Amino acid sequence: MYLLNENGKLNVALENTIEDYNNANRQRYIAENNLNVLIGNKSKSHIQNKLKFFDENIVFVITGYGNYYSDYDCMLQRVGNNNYTYLAFNKTAAIGKGYTEYKCR
Repeated sequence: MYLLNENGKLNVALENTIEDYNNANRQRYIAENNLNVLIGNKSKSHIQNKLKFFDENIVFVITGYGNYYSDYDCMLQRVGNNNYTYLAFNKTAAIGKGYTEYKCR
């Protein structure tokens, strides 16, 4: 009787795992379709190269946050959910205008 009960528990656990797996696959499929709609006819590598270019070259100076520039992710970390305005520069121009890098953790 004990073995039958344990077997039943394992079957339920297996069914739940299969259901979770199927749900995750459906969510991945939806996410991939949404991404394809967003990027249109551009390849994923094109989008990745573009993002890499922006990450490596474009910095932001947030109005009212001192004489610092930061990358996009750091800018979002600094402002949180607050409203903000910013100027965008390439790194060389930001440094030339006297801004220094703000390093987020």
